[in-house]
Amino acid sequence: MEIRVRFSLSEKQYILFIEKRITGDRINLYECKKGSNFIIPVPIKVSTSTLGESARYWLRELKRYLVKKRNKKRG
Repeated sequence: MEIRVRFSLSEKQYILFIEKRITGDRINLYECKKGSNFIIPVPIKVSTSTLGESARYWLRELKRYLVKKRNKKRG
């Protein structure tokens, strides 16, 4: 299931994507530029409350780091 939220802060448009999955939630924030069809990812930090959520967060961060390292090594 995916939840999309459009909102504006300080006259800037943002889109928040929340993907609900069995393995955990994925949250992405994007900034919409005026006059452009592209969206720019905005880094966000997700704070977790339970041990399971914390473990899933750090596993996602580890996976992101390893994929980045692998892609850097390849090209």
